[in-house]
This record gives sequence, structure tokens and C-alpha cells, in this order.
Amino acid sequence: MPSAGYVGTLRVFVILPDMRSERHFDPHITVEQLKSKIELFTGIPAAGQSISILNSEDDPTTVVQLSDDSKPLGFYSLKDWQVSKVDDLDPATSFTGQLTDVSQVEMFEMCDAAYAEREDSVHTYKQRNKKLKESAPSVDILNGAWCQVESLEPGLSKRGTVRFVGETQFASGI
Repeated sequence: MPSAGYVGTLRVFVILPDMRSERHFDPHITVEQLKSKIELFTGIPAAGQSISILNSEDDPTTVVQLSDDSKPLGFYSLKDWQVSKVDDLDPATSFTGQLTDVSQVEMFEMCDAAYAEREDSVHTYKQRNKKLKESAPSVDILNGAWCQVESLEPGLSKRGTVRFVGETQFASGI
């Protein structure tokens, strides 16, 4: 019998070696249909799945094994928030765990000298902007001069008189 929070779907956590996911399932679907749905986000073919139900991730004791593909989930008296542990019976037919080992990935490498010569690198961009900041043109603004402050919002441009020229010191975090 589902828990008090039951509203027509069964909330379970699906755990694999390289992923964890909270999923909602209709208790009327069969184990075979559940395996087909799990295949979509795990990559493990339905025929190669073994699904065990645990009370929690902390308690590795198997409550029930979903062994009969023709039975609906409700037959197993599953409860909300139980953990569905999916084991891959044939790792050769799926990508489980293969995409987390970066040691098998061929990396692109470039020596520092070649990187320094590139015009489209982050380093070049930062150096160019640093020079722009250092050589910012000085603006001759005088106290009492008229000014107009433009805004991207229509109708928010303001005209006024300059009352202060120089750097300000505001409170931190503002």
C-alpha cells in the first residue's frame, strides 16, 4: 500500500554507478514497461536490467526483486521514496560507467608558445582589456556643468547638473 503522500504516481530513486535520479512512475505499469522507461535515461537495454528495491540508499538490504516482467509495480507493494537499484546484467551492450572514465578520452593539447600566439584566446582577450582599462580616456567634466543621462528604457533619460566629479566610496556590498 502506498504511503500517505500517494497521488497516483510512485516516486522512486533510481541509482546506478554513475547517476542518481528521482523518477515518478504509475503503479499500474508492468515491470517490463518500467524497464523500457529506465532504458531511456540509463542506456541499459531493458533485457539487461535487474531491478532491486531497497528501503533507502543507506540500507542495502533488498526488500524485493522485480523479477516478473508481466506484473504491475503495484503487485510488489512499493512505497514512495523507496530506492530502485538497477544492475546492468550485460555491461558490453550499454554505456554504463564508460562515459565517466576520462582517462580513455583523447585530449587536445597545445603548447604554451602556440597558445600565446593565438589572437582568439582568453589570455589575449584579458591582456587587451587590461590595456584598455589602463588607457581609459580621461573625461573633462566640471562641477556645475549640464549633463544628460541616457537610459535603455524609453522615457527614462534625465537632464541635470553635475554635482560631484571623482571616485566615490560606498558601503561594501552595495
